[in-house]
Amino acid sequence: MFFTPDHLRYKSATFVGRSAIVSFTNGIQSKIINLKYTFVTFYCLLASSNLFASPNIQLFAFASEPIAYYENHTQKGIYVDILKELGRRMELGKNTNINIVPFKRLIKNLSNNQEGFAVTILFPNPQITPFVIQSLPVMTFKNTIISLKQTPLNWSNLQGKKIGGIRGTKLSFGENFAQMLDDDALAFIPVNRADQGIKMLFFKRIDGYLAPAIFHMYWLNKNNCHQQGQIAEPLVLNNQTAHLIISTAPNIPSKIAKETIKKMENTMQTLIDDKYIDKAFAHYINDKLKCEPELSQSQ
Repeated sequence: MFFTPDHLRYKSATFVGRSAIVSFTNGIQSKIINLKYTFVTFYCLLASSNLFASPNIQLFAFASEPIAYYENHTQKGIYVDILKELGRRMELGKNTNINIVPFKRLIKNLSNNQEGFAVTILFPNPQITPFVIQSLPVMTFKNTIISLKQTPLNWSNLQGKKIGGIRGTKLSFGENFAQMLDDDALAFIPVNRADQGIKMLFFKRIDGYLAPAIFHMYWLNKNNCHQQGQIAEPLVLNNQTAHLIISTAPNIPSKIAKETIKKMENTMQTLIDDKYIDKAFAHYINDKLKCEPELSQSQ
């Protein structure tokens, strides 16, 4: 068979056309692969920057006035103010939100944290899992049991008594009190709010109410400051220090965890050094401790 020049030109054009198509297809595939690699690289860098530059930090406070509560849909409380200032100084955002939750849920959030850091202020508590760091001491409280003058409590007659306290906190007041509960030496009656517990005391449904002394004063004055005259000498249980509590998710690299925890501790220390803790207490407590004398009917 003989190939004419026209045949050769056709074959050549066909070959060139096919080569161009193959080259174009390979170019498209190469660009797609490059785009995939670019996307994967960008995603990894984004994830890395989120993890290493700005780890997620959630701030918690257990719901108990005057520690943390809502007033007209506004977050208030001693711990709320302290934690918000901690967040502000760590540049977590101007409108740092505090997760105000019941005590039991707070313990669960700390123990089961799977994302970033969960941070709060609490007394040391054996219910908290070991990997949660009970860190920098923040403030010290005097824990007392109040009772009525008619039936005062002391160490000699505490056996068998009913003691009220915030639900879930019975193991937060030291080993001696926890041991008395284990030995059934007394009964712990949980309440949802401190004012509820104090009302139960005046209605004689419980024999005593347990809380930091300063909070007894807060509620007695808020409800009716002249109720203080009906309260016996408080039974001092112990002095106890609330700590900065930090829970780190297991997927946080060790180096990042150490750096972030150190930054939180240093920032909280600046709040202590600047007397910000004292100011937060003064804002909620000091004015509440003023009890005006009762006016007689003639006045």
